[in-house]
Amino acid sequence: VERDIDVRDFDILNLSRDFETTFVVNEIDPKLWFNIVRDESEIKYATTQLALDYKDLQDAIGGEAIEAAVANPDKERKIKHEMLDILYDADLLRQRSRRFLARACWLFSKGKGFVALAPVVVIEA
Repeated sequence: VERDIDVRDFDILNLSRDFETTFVVNEIDPKLWFNIVRDESEIKYATTQLALDYKDLQDAIGGEAIEAAVANPDKERKIKHEMLDILYDADLLRQRSRRFLARACWLFSKGKGFVALAPVVVIEA
């Protein structure tokens, strides 16, 4: 994952930035708007944290072969902790990105009338 994904690519997931200078910001359902902004914030948090988590993992390994690093109980504990951090942040990114994408597809499928829509429970859950 560290090599395959450039977390900067997630910067395009910023629908609120596109809407905030238009009439849409005043017309869209406030709860829906808050959910969009919250998910964008959590996506940004997760992508930032993933980069830091990988650095922390590399620091925990300390340049040793992974087999040697996990043979040391202190390093093994630190490595396990960093791996859990990576998995947590990757899962947060996955969840919020999926919800963000589902919401964006739903909004844009409704055409110009999307500003009058209320949140859909199945997407926002």
